Amino acid sequence: MKYESTEFSPVERSQISNYASASGDFNRIHLDEDFAKAAGLPAVIAHGMLVMGLAASALERWGFNRQKVKFFETKFKDKVFPGDKLIAEFIKIQEDAGPNKDARQVFWRLVKSTGEEVLTAEALLK
Repeated sequence: MKYESTEFSPVERSQISNYASASGDFNRIHLDEDFAKAAGLPAVIAHGMLVMGLAASALERWGFNRQKVKFFETKFKDKVFPGDKLIAEFIKIQEDAGPNKDARQVFWRLVKSTGEEVLTAEALLK
């Protein structure tokens, strides 16, 4: 089966603000432009867990059942700013994975539309 790259809508400030409210993470680097610039960034950045959630949602877009996820891991590679358009790119599936060889391990990554890798991800599904 071929898994096509899946695109997300550009990350919006309102999405970052809504995530802050839902998570309780009001770190100013995510919400205050002046504070972010004083920290050496060009703008506020999206929460890592928000980006991780987008990565996880790619599994469902590809038809995997999220209730079968037994392990999920990401490695962050770059920051995400408002306006960044993210694309989930499927890498591979390893069949007969897991300690009992009864699961599938899925590997994918998120990249910006400009090509920079944002994170790599893997999930073990039983």
